[in-house]
Amino acid sequence: MPTDDILNKSPIAIMELDNYISEFDINTMDWDDDFNLMNEYLKFKYQPSKIIEEGKNEYDKMLLLLKWTSNQWDHHSNNMGKIPDALAILDAVKEGEQFRCVEYSIVLAHLLTILGYPARTVGLLPYETTLSSNSHVCVEVWSNQFQKWILFDPQNNGYWKTGNEILNAMEIRELRLNNKEKDLKFIIDQNEIESSKLKETWAQYFYHLRYPISYGFLKHNYQSTASPNRVELLRNGIIPAVFVGKWIFNLQWTSEADKIYPKLNQTGISLNHTNQFKLERKFNVQLTHTMPFFDHYFIKIDQEPWKKTFDKFIWELQEGKNELQAKAVNKMGVEGKISNIVLRNNIDKPDETKTLQELFSR
Repeated sequence: MPTDDILNKSPIAIMELDNYISEFDINTMDWDDDFNLMNEYLKFKYQPSKIIEEGKNEYDKMLLLLKWTSNQWDHHSNNMGKIPDALAILDAVKEGEQFRCVEYSIVLAHLLTILGYPARTVGLLPYETTLSSNSHVCVEVWSNQFQKWILFDPQNNGYWKTGNEILNAMEIRELRLNNKEKDLKFIIDQNEIESSKLKETWAQYFYHLRYPISYGFLKHNYQSTASPNRVELLRNGIIPAVFVGKWIFNLQWTSEADKIYPKLNQTGISLNHTNQFKLERKFNVQLTHTMPFFDHYFIKIDQEPWKKTFDKFIWELQEGKNELQAKAVNKMGVEGKISNIVLRNNIDKPDETKTLQELFSR
């Protein structure tokens, strides 16, 4: 049976589908409250929205904030911030203090998050950690533009690429462990570091990868690279590390990369017939999302304008082609990826409509 014949004579046929389907539960990511007086004061005092206002797209804006953070102080390898949040660190910098890679990363991740770009600090340790406290901390942020997590190094005003693709920590590690370090590009202050220099310098840190369990920046319990409030992403051939000769109490391990790298800011569209016993052109629609700080949904039906909606509503099809688009919006006004479903409705043409069973039984 030709595909066009099935589309034209089936009661309802799917013509296009770009829809998020996953079992990931956004509630497993423990963020700060969406409205917090300290975060509001942080926005007021340091005005991160002004820092990024000249950015032409999401990535440009992130790079502007990366550069700004990197330029706030000169690196100090031993000075630890007394309170690990962006407001306290930046206030201390105004008093002349200088900090480690950890504090650079806390500031960048915190500022990105309060602007609506979910971000986290990532602890990076080399293969040998038994006698040394060598480690590095960077930032990963979910990018709507690239539909993936990407990594920034705010101490160095840097990021990693292969070809034209921006990388995250896991991708960098995979290239290293598969002997593809020559494909890695480390861009520092818009200058590419020679690949021959990476193996024994910055690339060595991408062996043990540690991620926060809590994503709140005002909870002050997860910032250290070796913190027990982190989970390490293992892979075949990697031995769990100790830190400075000691096992890390209660450190969690996982090999499930999808749980560490969930797709955020997605919207799922589920359809169910309003009547299971009669072919109708109405669907019960259920929307779900993976957006931190979620505020509301927008939907667009056919050529109608975008409008706010609840997570449940009825979609009544017209004759012929019908399109439903949906997206989530967070409390900072950042919109997520658009999901869409296009259906062909032939129910109102009884003389032409056949069931799929009849069509395929020929």
